[in-house]
Amino acid sequence: MSIYHTPSNASAVPFTSVLAIDTSDLIDASLVHVLYGMSKDFSSNGLRAGVLLSQHNPSVPRALKSIALFSWPASVTEHCWTALLNDRAFLDAYFAENSARLAVGYARVTGFLQEQGVRWVEGSNAG
Repeated sequence: MSIYHTPSNASAVPFTSVLAIDTSDLIDASLVHVLYGMSKDFSSNGLRAGVLLSQHNPSVPRALKSIALFSWPASVTEHCWTALLNDRAFLDAYFAENSARLAVGYARVTGFLQEQGVRWVEGSNAG
């Protein structure tokens, strides 16, 4: 979701989720887990919530479920995220705007760095 266009590096490798990669020749699929925290992509620092995906190892979510009782999100947080994630029109507009603003921010910062003679490593289009 934090993906943006970088015109100074048109050859940047596009983001690919590990969930879209065939890992069979790379690693045992039961060792691949995705943790996602929503507050970064939605600028919602006070509404802490996240997701664990472990597609090929049911023992991981089962083990975490045993301690999840002690870390439920607040009901207000749950309600806000449910409403937001069910609003497809809002999400589409939000992600388009977020991507555009990230690109503008990237251009502003890298332009400043270039003016100041500060070198940086190019090659990313996700943050």
